[in-house]
Amino acid sequence: MRYTPDGRVESAFAKAKNLALPHTTQQHLMKFAGIPLRLHWTFSFMLLLIFLLSWDEVFSPVLFTWNLLFVSSLFTCVVLHEYGHALTARRYGITTRDIILTPIGGIARLEGMPANPLHELAIAFAGPLVNFLIAGLLLFPVFYFFPTELQHLKSAFFTGQLEVEEELSVILRYWLPALLFLNIGLATFNLMPAFPMDGGRILRALLSLRWSRLRATRIASRLGQFAGLVFLFTAYSLSHPGLFFIGIFIIITATQEYRSLYQYESLKSQTAARLVQPFPFCLSANDSLAQAYDFLKQVKHKRLPVLDEGGKVLGHFELKGEPAEAEKGEPLFKHIRPWPARLFAEDDLLTAFQKMQSSRSNWLPVFDKDDMLLGFLDKKKLKEL
Repeated sequence: MRYTPDGRVESAFAKAKNLALPHTTQQHLMKFAGIPLRLHWTFSFMLLLIFLLSWDEVFSPVLFTWNLLFVSSLFTCVVLHEYGHALTARRYGITTRDIILTPIGGIARLEGMPANPLHELAIAFAGPLVNFLIAGLLLFPVFYFFPTELQHLKSAFFTGQLEVEEELSVILRYWLPALLFLNIGLATFNLMPAFPMDGGRILRALLSLRWSRLRATRIASRLGQFAGLVFLFTAYSLSHPGLFFIGIFIIITATQEYRSLYQYESLKSQTAARLVQPFPFCLSANDSLAQAYDFLKQVKHKRLPVLDEGGKVLGHFELKGEPAEAEKGEPLFKHIRPWPARLFAEDDLLTAFQKMQSSRSNWLPVFDKDDMLLGFLDKKKLKEL
């Protein structure tokens, strides 16, 4: 019931962390419109919950069938909600990495967010709009065929009690009315103007029309934290553990949203030149492997660039353990490693971080605009910043 702009810096290094959810913890379910739908491993707890809710002194196959149908319908609506976000984002040129179902809802992981606040507004509203459309389609059949069941559900909403005979044919008459309430509830809850709900993103988009995205995010994040506190207070007043966990979830994710964007803006506004570290020495391609190994041990450096006779940088040599006796006399140029990727001094630090992620490297060389080697950038320094 929420989406995340994963193309940022995932909190900012956690989406090298989504939120985030590694593929080893996910089960591919299907692909629709080119977007994979995955189940997080924790979703298996839903089956356990369905089973536990199907006990009324003894196991009830009727309750089990109803619970299975209801939960399946619930998450079908959640999936459609997330595809609303994803397909609207595609319209503005933003791809979706995947949609993940967890026990607490769905997550559409977008590869970025549009710079235009109006586009973000459309993406954020698309999810709740899907639920309103489903509810609209259900209105006529529910009011015409199941008015008594609808009235019972409305009464149960205020009293907290619903008496239904344990017959499948009777229980199933509550399916469409419950689905109607469910979609209205999903849309209404998600339109709450506070992060991490869609309403918080709508509010951020509207505020971004006047202020910076960072300031707009800070306001929406603070509202999210306040909403979380309201849920905690309500949970304490009603002794309701479910509301307590919702409150904690809202507070944490609202805080992470602002922190992620703050880190994103910080990295975007600074260049690789700020953190570049010079190589203390260079090696010659004509050196022997043994000479290079001994030199690296003396200067206590793991890697150094290798130059040819004309001073051109060929690549680098990295210390990977003592060479075999038969290899020690070999010229170093046989053991030169290519750069995993290249950075330029004017690259912003967000670009640097993304290149490190894509090349799976903890460091990258930094060149100036004339292709002269300036030094290297270490991911550790980037994380410290």
